[in-house]
Amino acid sequence: MFFAWAFSRELDPDREWTAFVAVLLVAPWALTRPEMAQGPLFWLLLATRTVNRTTGLASTWLDAALLLWAGWQTASLPVAVLTAAAFALDARLPGGMRRAWGFALVALVATVHGGAVFATQSLWQAVLLLPLLLVVRATRRVESASDAGGFGMIAQRVRFGQGLVAVTLLAGLACWGEWWVFAPVWAAVWGTSLGRLLSAALGGKVRPSLREA
Repeated sequence: MFFAWAFSRELDPDREWTAFVAVLLVAPWALTRPEMAQGPLFWLLLATRTVNRTTGLASTWLDAALLLWAGWQTASLPVAVLTAAAFALDARLPGGMRRAWGFALVALVATVHGGAVFATQSLWQAVLLLPLLLVVRATRRVESASDAGGFGMIAQRVRFGQGLVAVTLLAGLACWGEWWVFAPVWAAVWGTSLGRLLSAALGGKVRPSLREA
């Protein structure tokens, strides 16, 4: 349930309250599957935060090491490529740092230590991702402040973080087995989407953030 809440914060920083919708959506699943694999979710959360910087801080050497380690544990070529992409985006986007290019290179060199087969997801998963794509399109500016320092967040970074989540879900990442491994992320996708619909239905009367920016 924590991951559903955390990913909602990454996907739609201006509407923190939608994280609780995601928690409610994933609760029945989480309570019946206590053996949920944490590794993939931990990796995706680190990768997303590297790109969108909701913390307001650039990735440190420790942050990069944790992301590389999490990706290495999966023994997956798609994960290695997406890890490198996260570092490359971090370097290329506004406020990027050159050292992130080095981290991207390390991620590519350390691709796979075990064979993994990339599985193409079925059409229905692409359809399920449509709400997230609408959220990405609607994210033109972000009013929320970062967690540390209260800096203004960069909407472009948030959109690319949302895109990273979408690509990961669409890819399926077969090395983790069944798609339900990412159930908390799917709950965040639908929670933030439903939250936006509710906000629009109420004519914008729901305050975008629980915090004062």
